[in-house]
Amino acid sequence: MLDARTRQVLNECFANIVKATIRREPGVQYVALPDAAVGWPIDDKAYEQFLSLVVSKSAFLARIDMVTGLDRLQGNILRDNITGHVLKRTNVDNVTIRKPTIVGTTTPELYNLLRAEWDWMISYDRIRQWAYKGPEFLSQRIANQIAQLYANDLLWVGFNGTSDGNPPAQADLSDFAIGWLQLLRAYAAGAQFMAEVVAGSGVITVGPQRVLAFEGAAVNMGGGVVGFPVTAHGRPAGSQIVIAGTVNYNGAHLVLPSSTANQVHAVEVDRAEDVTGKTATHTPDYASLDALAADLRNSIEAELRMDLVAIISDDLRATEEETIYGEVGRTPSEKIALQRAFSELAGLERVSPSLMPAGTMLITPPKNLAIYQHQLVQRRMRDEPERNGVSFYNDSQLDYIISDYRRAMAAENIAITK
Repeated sequence: MLDARTRQVLNECFANIVKATIRREPGVQYVALPDAAVGWPIDDKAYEQFLSLVVSKSAFLARIDMVTGLDRLQGNILRDNITGHVLKRTNVDNVTIRKPTIVGTTTPELYNLLRAEWDWMISYDRIRQWAYKGPEFLSQRIANQIAQLYANDLLWVGFNGTSDGNPPAQADLSDFAIGWLQLLRAYAAGAQFMAEVVAGSGVITVGPQRVLAFEGAAVNMGGGVVGFPVTAHGRPAGSQIVIAGTVNYNGAHLVLPSSTANQVHAVEVDRAEDVTGKTATHTPDYASLDALAADLRNSIEAELRMDLVAIISDDLRATEEETIYGEVGRTPSEKIALQRAFSELAGLERVSPSLMPAGTMLITPPKNLAIYQHQLVQRRMRDEPERNGVSFYNDSQLDYIISDYRRAMAAENIAITK
């Protein structure tokens, strides 16, 4: 339970939050503020201020398009027109009517706002820690905590959402809403999304060519699978290797998921051959992340390439940096040069937002990614002694949008090899 002083601070905090955020309808006179436990509509300006706090918690969220204040649950997606020309010279002698270029259009694609509940509870112990400085300090701490959590969830669903369950059933929020990557996977039968290079491999490999030397006889693994011994081969499942020099196994093979650290498995008929000293060459699909990024960038029409950014998952960034620092990053001057190099990918600015799925790259302007939200947001706050805390219940509607699919290309299942 809360002591009397903490209870007073909490009550003042509740009253201040309601007073500062309530939507005041024109002509409506409030004799008394609504009960926080009953709920109230949040004022547009107050919600904009809250969203500003949310995006301040994520450098990447601050760069996308947050469209708020929508008064319909469904409508046409907005798109900036970046093609065509606005410069012209009118023939005034012939009294030609000047025709301005339209710079913003709506698309045939629709947004569909889905109900979003974002609820949280703060324990009495935490409230006691925060309340000693007064109701304003308590309000600030509450706002900062939920802003961080909300920012994380918005970003997580944007990159990891694959469906929109009603209600969502997955604890990881993968079925809360269809996020940006899933939208791109589904668009035009996957024309803007790469998941593999070699058909059936399920992987995009990146790195230098490597020749593997076998170290013994081929092993019959059963089920039409043969194992080739090679220590620490480092080839991910789906990699294509080309075996040479053997009597029975020459040719291209895909590395199977059953492969171990010291044995490459491939679909083959066992012929009991000693393959010691024979080789398998692995030529990755791309020599570097820069080459992959350049391929994705060049797949976007030239006139639509303005403001493109290379957005890559943190594991790809870390693996590449670890590999290159290990090779050349031994002096201060080398490290400075590498830090500058790591800020770009194929000539594009490189960013690695948190919570992006591993092995993923997206080439697009960040402003091409959007979150649409309805203008009406409802909030309730309730003291819940039976749970030893205070709960906050919020209701809104949102949808994830790619404004112009033509300006986005993505790849997943990327594996860096050494």
